[in-house]
Amino acid sequence: MGKINFENVTMALGDQNRDLRQSLVAILRQHGFHNVVHSGTMPRIEEAAAASRTDLIVCDVDLPEGDLCQLAKDIRYNRMGSNPFVVIMVLADEPASDKVRNIINAGVDDLILKPISAGLIAERIVNLTKTRKKFIVTTDYIGPDRRKAGAPKREGQEIPQIDAPNPLAVKTSGGSLADMEEQMQAALHVINEQKVERHAFQIEYLVNKIMPIYRTGATKEVTPLVQRLVDVSEDIRARLETTKYAHVSELCNTMHEVAERISKRPLKPERKDIGLLPNLAQAINKAFAADQQDVELARDISKSIKATG
Repeated sequence: MGKINFENVTMALGDQNRDLRQSLVAILRQHGFHNVVHSGTMPRIEEAAAASRTDLIVCDVDLPEGDLCQLAKDIRYNRMGSNPFVVIMVLADEPASDKVRNIINAGVDDLILKPISAGLIAERIVNLTKTRKKFIVTTDYIGPDRRKAGAPKREGQEIPQIDAPNPLAVKTSGGSLADMEEQMQAALHVINEQKVERHAFQIEYLVNKIMPIYRTGATKEVTPLVQRLVDVSEDIRARLETTKYAHVSELCNTMHEVAERISKRPLKPERKDIGLLPNLAQAINKAFAADQQDVELARDISKSIKATG
């Protein structure tokens, strides 16, 4: 692993094969990894991710007694542990399985196909220490940018890249927890603002899908769309307070209230609630596009919509 010093890196290793785990741990310790938690089941890996500043997770996609895909999502969405930028490497037997596709879409950094060797693991860790992909944010993804050059825009928007803090680089270069914390908070602020921007477009997209269904007669296909609208509007209003879009909070609160009412009776909602959806979606996007200081505009739009409803 070259001259990189990994003694300050905290790592969690998960694989059912005990012999493989012990071999990997032995090799990694020779290269300076002194803080390695390893297990053949998921609960110990989840515990390590939640209870400490884990910097690196190397885990088999099929590790039992848990869901690696959900763990990766929880880490990236800052719902698990204290660092959403943990480097995550996944071990897998079959590259084309649905489980592997799902774990990639959960925002992991690297996928290594079995059979593996300690040397290959070491090489990939070094590569990620030196060079980590920049992150992107969409309405349903936070993680490394895997887009090919010239790829079409997602959600009708230009999706900018974000410099993701790299705990491996920080820890191996002598950086402190304070350095990592400073980088992490700066990146989280950018991610939060980009997330609400993507959600604003997603709300309008969902409403444009929902409205024709209600106009022609509600069917079961509307239910997951309405639930998605509930989830997105809930997440956007939870994120707004610490962003430059705080003035849109009232509109997003109203959207969430309306979406929740519709979700309780998606096949027979109140007509007034359905009528509010397009006005609210358009108002939210206008409020996001307006100058961030134009708080009164957002409030006036919200009051007008409520009065109409």
